[in-house]
Amino acid sequence: MVSDVQAGDGTIAVPSFIQESAGPYVVSGGWWGAGAGVHREYHFVRDGEGPWLWVYYDPKRRGWFLHGKVE
Repeated sequence: MVSDVQAGDGTIAVPSFIQESAGPYVVSGGWWGAGAGVHREYHFVRDGEGPWLWVYYDPKRRGWFLHGKVE
């Protein structure tokens, strides 16, 4: 089961009991702006009951974010 989205900044708690996962798939770069580099670690996670979730960890904001659900 996925915990509630925290109000305001969009961070989430990853599923409390992950049974399946894939990743990380790292996206990194940012040549288009000084100091605007991006580094995210994307994962697909599932708790066994619900859909696969596409989440990423953003080290600058120190949190997990829900990018979407896989249908």
